[in-house]
Amino acid sequence: MTVAELAALPGMSTASGVAAASAHARTTGQVLPVLPELRELLPAGGLRRGGTVAVRGSTSLLLALLAEATATGSWAAAVGMPNLGLVAAAEFGIEVRRLALVPRPGAEFAPVTAALLDGMDLVAVAPGAALSPSVARRLS
Repeated sequence: MTVAELAALPGMSTASGVAAASAHARTTGQVLPVLPELRELLPAGGLRRGGTVAVRGSTSLLLALLAEATATGSWAAAVGMPNLGLVAAAEFGIEVRRLALVPRPGAEFAPVTAALLDGMDLVAVAPGAALSPSVARRLS
């Protein structure tokens, strides 16, 4: 298969296509800023609006990803993270006045998360149990 044939497949693109899409996303405000130390690790140099990123096992990385966006005016929420501390969040540079916490949503996890996704720029979630495929699709 040629590069052109591969690039024509759904979900595939060339490196130049990814670079062009990243540049477009940055210039049109579709990317939320992250700390300078994290920019090179992300394809668009930040977090794409409406995108999904998995962060497992590192609360520090999660807080670092939220810091620059909240410091520059974006709103964020954390759902299902009862041990997330506001002092730690502030120490990472998160503007805590722009961070909504729903530590224990219980059985209302999906509707709470869906409501926050409609109104927040960034939503970090830690579901207490595995989500069904239909709920996961609805929330991503």
